[in-house]
Parts: sequence; C-alpha cells; structure tokens
Amino acid sequence: ICMCWPCGIGDASWLYAKLKHLPALLGREVRVSMPDAEPQRGHQLLERLPGVTWAGYEPGWRNEDLFQCAMKPDVGLEAFAPGSWLAVEVNRWLERGRKLADWLPWLPTDYHFHIPTTEEEREVGAILLMGLPKPRLALYTSNRDKDRYPGWALWSAAEWVEAASPFASVALLGAEYDRDRTEEVAALLRARGVPVALCVGRSLGTALEVMRGCDAFLSYPSGIGILANVLRVPGVMLLPKMLSGLAVAYADPEDLKSGAYRAWVTPRAEELKE
Repeated sequence: ICMCWPCGIGDASWLYAKLKHLPALLGREVRVSMPDAEPQRGHQLLERLPGVTWAGYEPGWRNEDLFQCAMKPDVGLEAFAPGSWLAVEVNRWLERGRKLADWLPWLPTDYHFHIPTTEEEREVGAILLMGLPKPRLALYTSNRDKDRYPGWALWSAAEWVEAASPFASVALLGAEYDRDRTEEVAALLRARGVPVALCVGRSLGTALEVMRGCDAFLSYPSGIGILANVLRVPGVMLLPKMLSGLAVAYADPEDLKSGAYRAWVTPRAEELKE
C-alpha cells in the first residue's frame, strides 16, 4: 500500500508512532509519500525509519489537498487493502485536543520509537558538544521570518536568552533557514559568557544526537520539539494559542503527568525559569 502524509517532521512522527505497526499486521510493504510543499523536511525523518519506504514527494500536491481527501479516523484494518493509496493525517484530530492513542485505537501507540542515526552523525554530535559544561540546554528558536505571521511571533531573541539562563551551556539547533535568529541568540549568550555550540544546517540525525547529549530542551513549535519526547529528552515546546489543543494530545501521557515533557501555550520566559 502507499500512503501520503503531511510533509512536516512532526506530522510524520505522530503518524509513524501508530502506523509503524501496519507492515507486521498486513504482511506487506508500506510506502509513504508527501505533498510537494515547502519546506520539504519530512523525508529527513522517513528515510531513516524502519518499516516504511520513502516514496518521494507528490508533484503539484499541497497539504491542503491531502486534508480534503484524508482517511476518516474511525477506519479499521480493512481500509489498508493491497494496492490502495490513502491520504492520511492526524493533525486536525490532535489540534482539537484529542489523544494520539485514541486515533485508530486498534493500533498501539509507540511514543518512543527508535530513530536510527549514522556513526558519522554520532561522532559529529559528540564533537559539537565537546567541552560544553553541564547542565546543557538544546535550544531551537526558529527564524525571524515567523515574526511576520500573526500568532506565530512568540519570543524575541532576548527572551530566548533569558529562558536559557539557568543552564551552564546551550546547544542551538536549526536548519539553514533558521540561521538568522539562531546566530542572534548565540551572540547574546556568548556576550553573557555562556558556552555555545551551533548545530545549524546539519543533518536531522546530527541534530538528534546533539539533543540526546543535552540535559533538557526548549523549542519553538517544530518537529524537533516533538521528537524530543520521542527521544525522552525532558523540556518544553512552546505553542501558539491557535494550537493549544496539542498541549495534551500527542506526547507520552506519563511524561506529561510527571512534567518531564510539556507543550506550553504562550508562556513567558520568566515562567520557565521558575
């Protein structure tokens, strides 16, 4: 069978936590494609996950097209028939505050699935963290472009720095297009004498290895913030008010209960320090 999933890393993470079990149940290959929308990030995760085969981007398709014809959330195993092509998304379910475990409830939910990385990615991650004192914070700030969109401009560079101040060092993560805000925050941290590592524009696997080597994470709404819970790295992902339903929806309920992971709607930087 072939499925088309939304094109984000976080979107793919949510679906994989459930649908990774299908190949064993069906006894056949599961291929996954994504809409041909920017930025094309989801393949960075799918290409390394066991049990699914990356099938490329669907030319001319957008996430909105997928949502219009997406599979209903109450289907059974029979919906995944041999030779079928299915548009699948769980975003709208989660954004309404519904639990990931309750979507296709006949499938288990693997909140902490294994994400393979290469030996080179592990070595580079270790090198980037070398000499950084503990406790270390993995920090993802996104980019300045988000400031132009209503509801998405959450914190200034100074606020990110303030929230990171309890930590002895900071490892900043980001794609190449996040470099502007990331380097701005890095410069402010260095001005305070905080040791900093930059993991910008590197592979997803390298970023995950850096995050694994940190004691906590703090993140703008993103796939990397969602994967932090998959890796069991404690911390906080910020949420805008428009996505407040996600706060209780996708992460491991035990981690939410214990406070090890929190998706926090529009907190102030000083609240995190407390």
